[in-house]
Amino acid sequence: MERELDRRDSRRRAPRLRGPGGRGRTPARRPSPAPPAVTHPATPQPPDPVRLRPLLFTPWYRPDTGGVASVAERLHEGLRRSGVDSRLVVFRGGRDLEPHAELPGVWSLEIPTAFVSSRRPRAWLGALLRGPGTIRRLVRFIREREVNCLVVVYPIDHAWIFPLLRRFSGARLFPSFHGGDAKRIPDLSARRRWIFRRLVAASDGIIVCAEHLEEKTRERCPEAEAPIRVIANAVDVDHFVPPPADPSRSDGPRTLVHVSNFFRMKRTLDIVEGFALADLPPGTRLVMVGDGDDRLATQARAEELGVADRVEFPGFREDIRPYLQQADVFVLASDSEGAPLVLLEAMACGTPWVSTPWGAAAEIPSGECGLVVPARDPARLAAALSEIMADDARRLQMGARARELAVANYGSRAWIRRHVEFMGGTLPDAEPVPDAPPSTPDPSAT
Repeated sequence: MERELDRRDSRRRAPRLRGPGGRGRTPARRPSPAPPAVTHPATPQPPDPVRLRPLLFTPWYRPDTGGVASVAERLHEGLRRSGVDSRLVVFRGGRDLEPHAELPGVWSLEIPTAFVSSRRPRAWLGALLRGPGTIRRLVRFIREREVNCLVVVYPIDHAWIFPLLRRFSGARLFPSFHGGDAKRIPDLSARRRWIFRRLVAASDGIIVCAEHLEEKTRERCPEAEAPIRVIANAVDVDHFVPPPADPSRSDGPRTLVHVSNFFRMKRTLDIVEGFALADLPPGTRLVMVGDGDDRLATQARAEELGVADRVEFPGFREDIRPYLQQADVFVLASDSEGAPLVLLEAMACGTPWVSTPWGAAAEIPSGECGLVVPARDPARLAAALSEIMADDARRLQMGARARELAVANYGSRAWIRRHVEFMGGTLPDAEPVPDAPPSTPDPSAT
């Protein structure tokens, strides 16, 4: 019985064959038929990247003036040079959106604000009647051009319309604060303050030009849930450039320059007092460019201190570059600022400064590009002016360093990229934007 089982078991085993070298091998099995191919549905491709298509709004359009009046224009032009389909609306003109005759992508429109700024019932009624039509025109404009970002520079009286545009158009909303807006919140009327806070609450992101404005915005608008991004101001280093070398200039009288709107916070009287107290080279003059509330008082103070013959008041100037280029030192004594652009414009012109600690003067160590002084202290201002004017070699070195830092840290191309990255981060699959080419060659680079 056992032998029979062994024979049956041996028949079940695979036969052993002799191969080369006498080694046994198992015969190869016939390949199994391939399983039927399984078809899978095609993997959906990601949608085309969403391009940033911003619409900028500004109450001013004065590109040659500098300061906050030129922020929207420079942002608009920089975005367009980078390939972004940007448009700009200026709050002026008629009731219909009117394209600028010469400037591409620039439109004008009057936005009613009387029910915010006026106390007259008739003005309120007129603004309320016109408001819905203005909203409809802008929403249609936004939809037809597929705008996906609204950027509002310096919103105060016009702030009421943007939460509504955000709601009816679906475009993302980005207010851009520069000091006189966010810092004025406690001083606004109850109506304006409520409207301003509604703007902040409706925003998808908030842009501020200095860290202290971020703190003020969070403190005074606790309803702000959107991210706040600090994007320091920038200067057009292709427009604001050092003057051509002039050997005769070193032998001429020294010049101090101040540029402002002569508002009380600019402390222009302190500048005149500091100038009168300072120990300066003979013939040094002070040129105070601009116009505003304190101009007459500043002129009167110069008369009282006996320096009126050395202080000049050329008034408002569209282009301040010639004044910054002729300056040996730029002077700023403000006791409140956002991040003063004029300080960067002076730096780009290779002009050192004596300034209170705002903007670049709060970021750059004193003595590198200029001297930092406390606000409301004419005596300390006078001491700093005396120090910087006493050493020509050091002053020239500061000016060269100022130009170097303006190009490296405060140039427009990096500023544009920061805006694109912040706004694009709120959109799905936003396209990267290349650096914008310079608008004109930089003479200082040769």
